[in-house]
Amino acid sequence: VATQACDTEPHPPPHTPPPRRVSPAPPRARAAPGGPPRGGVATLDVMDYVSALVPPFVMAAFFIALVVTIVKSQGGANKGKEDAAVDAALARAEGGQQAKE
Repeated sequence: VATQACDTEPHPPPHTPPPRRVSPAPPRARAAPGGPPRGGVATLDVMDYVSALVPPFVMAAFFIALVVTIVKSQGGANKGKEDAAVDAALARAEGGQQAKE
C-alpha cells in the first residue's frame, strides 16, 4: 500500500542559509616568566623584539650603502666625458626645438 504525503504536512523553507562560521578565538597571551598571564596583555620576549627590529636595520644598512656607492661614483676620471655627453645631448635637444619654431 503506497502512502502519499498530504498537503497538511509542514514543508521545509525553500532556502535555508548555511550555518554561520564562528571565527576562532584570538591567541592567548603568553604567561610572563614565573607568573600567570596578565589579563589579556601579550608579553614579548627578547626574540620578538629582535625579529621585529632586524629587518628595518638591515634595510637601513643597505640604503646607506647604496647612497655611499652613488656618491662615490659621481665625479672621478670620467667626469669630463660624462659632462660633455650631457652638454651635447642638451645642445641637440635645444637645436631640435629651435628648428621646429
